[in-house]
Amino acid sequence: MVFLRQLQGDLICETKHSTLVFGQNRFMLKNCYLQSRYLATCSMLFAWIAGTIFLPTAAAHPFHLCVGQMKWNAQSDRWEVSLRLHPQDLELSMNLEAARMNPALDRKYGVEDKDFPENATLYINQHLFLRRSAAATTLAELTAILESEARSESKIASDDKTGSERFRSEIKWVGMEQEKGWLWIHLEMQSVAWNSEEEKLWMINELLLDHVPRQENTMAVDPVTQPKFSLQFKKDQRIRELDRTR
Repeated sequence: MVFLRQLQGDLICETKHSTLVFGQNRFMLKNCYLQSRYLATCSMLFAWIAGTIFLPTAAAHPFHLCVGQMKWNAQSDRWEVSLRLHPQDLELSMNLEAARMNPALDRKYGVEDKDFPENATLYINQHLFLRRSAAATTLAELTAILESEARSESKIASDDKTGSERFRSEIKWVGMEQEKGWLWIHLEMQSVAWNSEEEKLWMINELLLDHVPRQENTMAVDPVTQPKFSLQFKKDQRIRELDRTR
């Protein structure tokens, strides 16, 4: 009987010790789990911060859009144009294009620069314009014509030409403003005189398309005397025929 009581006591002590050890191990495992979750969370947060800081500015935001609107002003005989885009995308495109055209030019364009309006106008004028052509001109033929003009110094029509002599529009700077991470640019576009019965009128909108991945552009057109309409432009769709305008 004494032996059985002693054995029972030893079993109770062993059980209590095992329970205590199990509880300590469970506590240690729980702490390890919490620590691993904490380290994983910190790693994800650090990766997000690093990606935000060190990735190129064009990848800092997921959507690359240029939303434009143009309205005909009969009094000034001009199109009033407004563009909303990301300033980082515009700066990137201007810098890459300047480096491509003149690799020796070590120049970085920024929205805060005093001469930014002048340089931005030059860039926009080359990539957003109206172009007239003969009525029989196809999209492929116009594309070849524009590529040829882009390689020549006479790409932009000179100011001494009259409206009847110009083949493409001209843009002039009006102003800009920043709003919640977006940049609004306001312009005036001097259109071209064209005969709707004998000629076609095209809109070319390739702003940012060469340098910003997944860039998409839209333009809402208000001819005033006709219903409003909207056009979309992508990397493989930069030219649209204007079958409705003033």
